[in-house]
Amino acid sequence: MRALASLAVCLLLFCSPAWAQFGGNPEQQDHSQLPHEVLLSATVEVSQVIPQKSPDVTKVPQQERELFARLLTHKTSVAFNDLPLHNALKQLSEQAGIAIRIDEIALAESALSSSEKISLELENVSLYSVLKWLLRESELTFFIDVESIVVTTPAEAEIHLKTYFYAIPELIGNPAYYDEVIEAITSVIEPDSWEELGGPGSIAPFRNGLMISSSHEIHALVDQLFAGFCHFQTLPGTPYPTASYSVSLFPQRQREILRQLRTTEAKLAPTPHTWQAVLQQLRQQVAGPILVDEFALEVNNVRLPESVSPFPPEPSSLARTLDIITTDNDLAWFVAGDLIVITCEEEWRFRQTIELYPVRDLAWKGIAITNPQFQARLNPATKYPFPTAASSSPQDATFEFPDFDSVVELLTTTVDPESWEELGGPGSIYAFTSQADCLVISQHRFIHEQIQSALEQVRERQQPVDIDNLLAEVRKHEAEVITRTHNVQRYSEEKPLFSREDLQLIAEQLKKQIEPESWDGKQTYILPLNDAIVIRNRRDVQRVVSDNLVKLGVIRSQNYGVGFGCGAGPRNNQLIPQINDSSAQPTPASPQVKTLGGGGVF
Repeated sequence: MRALASLAVCLLLFCSPAWAQFGGNPEQQDHSQLPHEVLLSATVEVSQVIPQKSPDVTKVPQQERELFARLLTHKTSVAFNDLPLHNALKQLSEQAGIAIRIDEIALAESALSSSEKISLELENVSLYSVLKWLLRESELTFFIDVESIVVTTPAEAEIHLKTYFYAIPELIGNPAYYDEVIEAITSVIEPDSWEELGGPGSIAPFRNGLMISSSHEIHALVDQLFAGFCHFQTLPGTPYPTASYSVSLFPQRQREILRQLRTTEAKLAPTPHTWQAVLQQLRQQVAGPILVDEFALEVNNVRLPESVSPFPPEPSSLARTLDIITTDNDLAWFVAGDLIVITCEEEWRFRQTIELYPVRDLAWKGIAITNPQFQARLNPATKYPFPTAASSSPQDATFEFPDFDSVVELLTTTVDPESWEELGGPGSIYAFTSQADCLVISQHRFIHEQIQSALEQVRERQQPVDIDNLLAEVRKHEAEVITRTHNVQRYSEEKPLFSREDLQLIAEQLKKQIEPESWDGKQTYILPLNDAIVIRNRRDVQRVVSDNLVKLGVIRSQNYGVGFGCGAGPRNNQLIPQINDSSAQPTPASPQVKTLGGGGVF
C-alpha cells in the first residue's frame, strides 16, 4: 500500500494537471483554481447520465399544492349557528366547489363525532381560515388528498404528511452546506413539528437541495422562508433596504391589517361600555373580521368581561385600543393571517409570527465585500474556520466580520429578555448568513415592533468602518508569519496515506513553485513528519500551500459554504441603509404555485 501511495504521488505530480502547478513559469501559475479534471486513463470516457423523466408521477403532488393555494386565495363568508359539523362542511363544500369528506373511522377511534354542533360567523376570509376555525372547537384538522379535503384527527393527519424536494443551490452553496438552511427552518417554523423534538416532520439533504416531509401549511412557510432568503441575497448595497420580510400564509394581508390597526384612530361611543358594544364598534372599523376564540377561553377557564375597564383614552389607535381592552382582562389579540383573533393569554403565548430582518449593514459594519476570498479572510474563526479544518494551528480570520453574534446579543439582551427561549420564553432567533445576511426571528407582534425600533435606532447612530484603515489592517494581518500543522490523510488509524519521503518530495516542489523567495529554511519552512506536515510562512502563502495540499489529496478540505449566494452589494464599498417603512413586503399578496423544484410562494 505504501508503494501505491508513492506511485500516486508521482502520478499526481508528473502525470496529472496538478503537475502544471509545479512546472513552467511560476509567474504564470494560478494556484487558486482547482484542477478541472484528472487524467485517469487514455481510454476512459466520462459522460452524463440523463434520466428519463415521468411527469405523471409528480402530477398528484402538484395538484395538491394547487388545491392548497386555492384554499388560501378563495374568499368566502359563513354564518353557522349551532349547526351539525357535517352539515356545515357540506354547505362549505357546495359553496366553494371543492370536495370535502370526513374520515369517520378516525373520528370514531378518537370518540369524536361529525354530528357535534358548531357555530362560526366570518365574512370575506379565506377558505383555509374558515376550515381551521370551524374545526378548532371539535379538535379536528384536515389534509389534502389529491383533489379533495379530508377532515380528520390531528393524529391521523400526521400520517399523511407531504414530501417535496426543494432545489436551492443558491442557498446551500457549492460545496453544499446544508446545516445552516436546515437549522433556520427547524428553529423558527413550528419547532415542535420536527423529528428532533419528537414531531413527525423530517428534512434530508441531497445534492443541490432538501427533501422535506411535513404538512402543507409548513411547506408554504418553507416556501416563504426560501423566497425571503433569495430576496435578501440580491439586495443592493446603496441604498441597502432594511424592511423586514414576513413569513406567513398571508404575508401581505397580515401586514395590511396590522398597518391599519396601528395608523387608524379608534372611534368609540362614550356609552355604553359593555364588552359586546365595544367589540361591535371595533368590528365596523377594522380592516378584517374579529373572531373571539371561544374554545381557548373555555379550555383555560377565562370568561369575557361584562364591561370594558379601563376604557381607552382618546386619541388611541385601533391597535392600542385592542391592547387596553384585552390586557387587563387576561386576554390578548393577534392577527391570524386574514382575521383578528381575541383569545386568552395562554393561547396567545404560542402565536408568534416570523420575520426576516436584513442586517448586512450591521453585521458587516457598513461595508460591502463581494470577493469571496476577501470575505473568507474576514469571517470569524468561531463560525468559519480556515478551509483545512485538519489544521491544529491558529485560524485564518482577520477580524470579527460578519459579527452576527453581537446583533443577536443586542436584541436578546435588551428587547424583553424573558421572551426569548434562552430564558424560557417562546421567542427564537437565528442568523442566516449565506449572502442573505439576515436574522430569522419568531416572536410576538409587539416584540417585533420593538426589534424594528431598536435596529433603526442603531442605524441612525452607527459609525461605519473606515475602509482604508480596514484594508491596511488586512494587509498587515496577511503578512504575519504563522505556523500551521496539518494532519495527513490516512489509510487507517495506524497508517498514513503518504510516507514521510512522499511528503518531502511534495514539500520541495511546493517551495519551488509557490513564492520561492519566501522560504529560508529557518524562519519559514515546510517540515514533513510521519503523519503530519508543518508549514511556517506568511498567511497568504499558507493559504496557497494549503489549497494545493488539498488538491493533491494530502490533507482533507472542509468548506463551510461561506460566500455563496444569488448576489451581493458593490465590491469593497460602504453599505448605506435605506431607512423606510418596515412594512414593505416584496412578496405578492396572492399565492403563486410553482414547480416542486423550488416550491411555491404563499
